[in-house]
Amino acid sequence: MSVWREAVRAELSRFRARTGRDTVTRGELLRQSLDDLEARFPGSETPEQSLSRTLQELRDRDEIEFRGDGEYAITELAAPFERGTTYTRSRLHDAYGGMRQSGIAPSADYPFVFLFYGAAGEQYGYDDGFRGDTFVYTGEGQVGDMEMTHGNRVVRDHAEDGRRLYLFENADGGEVTFVGEYEYGDHFRQEMDDANGDRREAVRFELVPAGASGFPTTRRSSTTRT
Repeated sequence: MSVWREAVRAELSRFRARTGRDTVTRGELLRQSLDDLEARFPGSETPEQSLSRTLQELRDRDEIEFRGDGEYAITELAAPFERGTTYTRSRLHDAYGGMRQSGIAPSADYPFVFLFYGAAGEQYGYDDGFRGDTFVYTGEGQVGDMEMTHGNRVVRDHAEDGRRLYLFENADGGEVTFVGEYEYGDHFRQEMDDANGDRREAVRFELVPAGASGFPTTRRSSTTRT
């Protein structure tokens, strides 16, 4: 049932983002999500029952609370992906949206921002990796100085916008491995080569594990490091 668990977590996140509510009934979730769940699990003959079983499972995991009369309170939802699991990137976008070729891929339908990294990014001047528990992620922009616009702004402002950052490492054959959920901790600017080999000022994000203490999610920085 792990795939159903992932899907229902995503649908609960979408409902909360769409309505601004932390409570949902089974009927409301069915009206929002039944068509999408049927498309995602075409072999399921009883998606309504699968949804009910999964809600019970999330209740047992303390991710939602049953309030009675078919109503649930959304409390501490885990990420809708399993850490260390490999996914086909195209199917990820089929299910949740987001630009298929971008390193920073916000979803228009779900409160998710997908971040992708890998060795192939080095040819465009990207240099991503861990420094202790912090993941240093290079912003978007292949040529010239990077600006705090578009995807870069989305990463910086994700907490204010009610979005969650999900980090994936690129693998072979169009597959990606889920690394974990992260939050914006800070950013700095650093001189790096761009895709043409010219020096430019790059935006470098310091991402921390979701829920880490001591890293305000709306902090701003204009520090330059060379």
